[in-house]
Amino acid sequence: MSLGGDLYLLDAKAPEKPRHVIHGHNKNITALSVAPASNNIYTGSYDGVVNRWDLSTATATPVSGKGHTNAVVQLHLLGNDLISVGMDDSLRVTPTGTLQYAADKVATDGQPSDVAVGKSGVSIVGTVNGVQVVRGGKVVGNVKLPDVTAVALSTDENTVAVGTKAMKIHLYSLSGSTLTQKSVLSAHRGAITRLAYSADSQYLASADTNREILVWPSSGGDQPKVSGWVFHAARVNDLAWSPDNIHLASVSLDQSIIIWNVNDISTRIQQKQAHVGGVNAVRWLDANTLVTVGQDSSAKTWAVKF
Repeated sequence: MSLGGDLYLLDAKAPEKPRHVIHGHNKNITALSVAPASNNIYTGSYDGVVNRWDLSTATATPVSGKGHTNAVVQLHLLGNDLISVGMDDSLRVTPTGTLQYAADKVATDGQPSDVAVGKSGVSIVGTVNGVQVVRGGKVVGNVKLPDVTAVALSTDENTVAVGTKAMKIHLYSLSGSTLTQKSVLSAHRGAITRLAYSADSQYLASADTNREILVWPSSGGDQPKVSGWVFHAARVNDLAWSPDNIHLASVSLDQSIIIWNVNDISTRIQQKQAHVGGVNAVRWLDANTLVTVGQDSSAKTWAVKF
């Protein structure tokens, strides 16, 4: 077993190279993206390692080349490209066909906290110093805003939601490379940890360090449609909308997964002790399957029965 987390199988009769290498993570997994059509998931860890997993065989293939030198903050798939941001103050675009880091990278204006990606190829990067708009491998626009902790982009790419340590959500209209602030949402009582638009753009979900999850109507208004979802015992680390745009999955430092229903806000499905040390990210593989990653350096899939 290597310090990098790989298991080498050696053959004494052919010692010149390993007979087989089983790849994995040796540090807590901090980022997750899914590719349902190919039955693959992508995971990034605190030490900068990014792996592609084949769910049918539970085997991992690492992204090769010179990549992130620090923790991977967020991963997103866009077509045949894997977009990643890391604490080495960079955004990278990696072709999934070659699974090899490209030589070019986009420098961010500070340590990134999150990235949101649109179908047109635009990336919205949140950093400690503000928000950057990236197109075609270049920063084309930015807004200064201290301590950005989360970003989300509506499906129509017209609205950008930006969360901060100051417990506020800033809503911006996006036109080309220009961000124009529209309003500020102020119902949270803790620093914003994650934002997520539903695929139909009806809802914006937000979570904070004070354990609370709110759901806002995307059509406007400064009052949440759903409040009182304070069932986690510690900060909420991630949110993900189901393909049905009704169920919302949340994961937390408290090691649990909760699935909420916006049409029946008093009901929930909970899985405790999902990952020892805390759950860091969650995605839906399909309408009845969740994928989670956590502090225990593992990725898990879950069958959901409503």
